[in-house]
Amino acid sequence: MMNEELPVIQIENIHRALLTIPDSSTRTAALRDLETLRTVLEVQVARIVQLNRMIPPDMQLHDAHRVKVAFRAFLNLAKVLGLTWAQKSSLLDVPERTLRRWAVREPRLNTERQKRMGVVLAIYYLAGKAFPDDPKGWLLRPNSHPKLEGRPPLALMLDGEYRDLALVHAIARSFEP
Repeated sequence: MMNEELPVIQIENIHRALLTIPDSSTRTAALRDLETLRTVLEVQVARIVQLNRMIPPDMQLHDAHRVKVAFRAFLNLAKVLGLTWAQKSSLLDVPERTLRRWAVREPRLNTERQKRMGVVLAIYYLAGKAFPDDPKGWLLRPNSHPKLEGRPPLALMLDGEYRDLALVHAIARSFEP
């Protein structure tokens, strides 16, 4: 977001500098030009601020590309894991129909769904670091970790609750040195 006061502060500094000009007519013309510039800048800053407020936080333009790339990575990971559309939708907590639409159009994930997707991708990344030969196997095989109770990590993730994703993420992080 733009600092609304920065142009005003700079104009005030220029104003102080212009007051030191010895020639009265030159100083007056420069101060008039400066006032015109101040007015133009204030209008432009107000427009930018107004436009920024019109864009919802979860749809900021700078995030659109990042979300699209992450969503494609999520779909590729789901393909590697052999997930159905229902399972993919469970991981992101989104209706299957919406997920299918996002797969062919621009994904419009809110902050919560971006977070869920990030956790899923992070889990696979961490599994890959811990088990470089078979990260997929770690997610799909029953696990002896006490909190997983003999279930595969992916089965717990597919329960659809964020706390389950967070638990599997914490387990995967515990493998890091």
